[in-house]
Amino acid sequence: MNSEESKNDSTAGRGAASAPPRDVTASPIWLVPTPPRTGEISREAAAVGDPDLRQATLRLMRGENLSRVEAGHFLNALLNPAATDGQVAAALAVLAVKGETIDELAGMAEAMRNRALRLCSVIPSSSTLRGLAQVR
Repeated sequence: MNSEESKNDSTAGRGAASAPPRDVTASPIWLVPTPPRTGEISREAAAVGDPDLRQATLRLMRGENLSRVEAGHFLNALLNPAATDGQVAAALAVLAVKGETIDELAGMAEAMRNRALRLCSVIPSSSTLRGLAQVR
């Protein structure tokens, strides 16, 4: 048995009581942010999607309610082509879990009506209707 083995044997009998006190305030290593790898774009520079939708989703995740106007902006952000499928899915899931308020529903309905394509229908004359009936 060499001197290194004898040290290990002698410290093994002491137990955990002789170990130095652990710093409880230290963060685990997996929570410490790591710098970007060589040639990798930093996370901040690679922002993808609609930033307005991201902010609204974060607010909804915290349980905050949107005002009527904010809900209209939320719907516009959902329909923005820059929004990714993941952003849209996350935003709608968070809204469903939180539960929609009356103001949120009214604001989104108003925004939908504002975005809708207006159609004008023309009532056909009786002569046009007779002509259609003869074609059949």
